[in-house]
Amino acid sequence: MHSLLHDIAYGFRSMRRNVVASTTAIVVLALGIGANAAVFSVVNKVLLEPLPYPAADRLVQIFCGSPMGPVLVTSVPKFVAWREQAGVLQHVAAFGSVEPLRISIGGTPQLTAGVRVSADYFAVFGVNTIVGRPFTHTEDHPGGPPVALISHGLWRRHFGSMPIAERTLVVENHAYEVIGVVAPSAPIDERVDVWLPLRADPASTDHASWV
Repeated sequence: MHSLLHDIAYGFRSMRRNVVASTTAIVVLALGIGANAAVFSVVNKVLLEPLPYPAADRLVQIFCGSPMGPVLVTSVPKFVAWREQAGVLQHVAAFGSVEPLRISIGGTPQLTAGVRVSADYFAVFGVNTIVGRPFTHTEDHPGGPPVALISHGLWRRHFGSMPIAERTLVVENHAYEVIGVVAPSAPIDERVDVWLPLRADPASTDHASWV
């Protein structure tokens, strides 16, 4: 203990004699520790921690190859073709980008985040509802009824957690029937308050990549 205290005292005296060098060493050491901690956090999140979805070891991501590498967005015709490969994949889901939506509930307008998803999105990612139900394939088909799911937070804020029967949501001046409330524990993008059917058209010839 005496030797340790002597070494600590000697270290402080050395630091006082050369403040610039000591400060530089401390800053570099702190940056190194911080960088290592940041890298480990990313590696831990991306590679070590399991994905927050049920049966995560059975999830795959389909992408298109290109000379520039994998392309993670695709067109509606490709998605429809992959979805129809019965027996290869149990479910195939697609979704668009999160986008700002103008909504109105009971005449009160506001801006929130929404996303269009295919009917199998909820099954693939294990998204459950605490009230109501997810979309059906009929509702996700072109010309299907206008339906929407909302987040638990939106339901609590604007509906006071009351039953959703016959509740409507006006999205971009179009009325949608609210059929379900997504569970707060669902592994979803926390920004999203509204889910609308993707309604990928099997007859589409639009090869723009956006889903």
